[in-house]
Amino acid sequence: MLQEMDPVERLTSGFERFKKEVYENDPTLFSQLAQGQSPKFLVFACADSRVCPSVVLSFQPGEAFIVRNIANMVPPYDQTRYSGVGAAVEYAVVHLKVEYIVVIGHSRCGGIKGLMSMKEDGTTSSDFIEEWMKICLPAMEKVKAEHSALPFTDQCTQCEKEAVNISLENLKTYPFVTEEVEKNTLKLIGAHYDFVAGSFGTWEI
Repeated sequence: MLQEMDPVERLTSGFERFKKEVYENDPTLFSQLAQGQSPKFLVFACADSRVCPSVVLSFQPGEAFIVRNIANMVPPYDQTRYSGVGAAVEYAVVHLKVEYIVVIGHSRCGGIKGLMSMKEDGTTSSDFIEEWMKICLPAMEKVKAEHSALPFTDQCTQCEKEAVNISLENLKTYPFVTEEVEKNTLKLIGAHYDFVAGSFGTWEI
């Protein structure tokens, strides 16, 4: 466990370490970043505290435009319901001209476990979480139909990957994404990070 520390002290000491070990060691990089950003990656990752893409994938500042939410989901194009995600995708694709969009699922995902445990009658017990998880209901339905013989934990693992595929398909509902994909200037990549086994795999659909 991390040693208990005053929260403000933890933030301050963390920044001081970053400044000494990273910021001051690469003044050229940060001088360039002061002029603007041109990341090649847009990454969707889970908000789970165990899954930090900058750490796991060793991204440097300026290399990846990162969106984190519950269960690393990309909802379909909708200007009213999911405008926050839509704005991030649009900014990254249209203005930053990213070359890759990566959706990263991960092991032991609480959101996916909740999705797999969702009541069949559609009733919810939370204000936001379950409604958000419904984005990937097709993944849950597919896993339960094709892997019903597996233990629940293994079904969840299957769903972690299948939900990534749903998000990749949802990305194709954004006109500006489809346009760039068809021009071969943008690639959509699925990934799964298993922090228990220490593995990372990627695929394209």
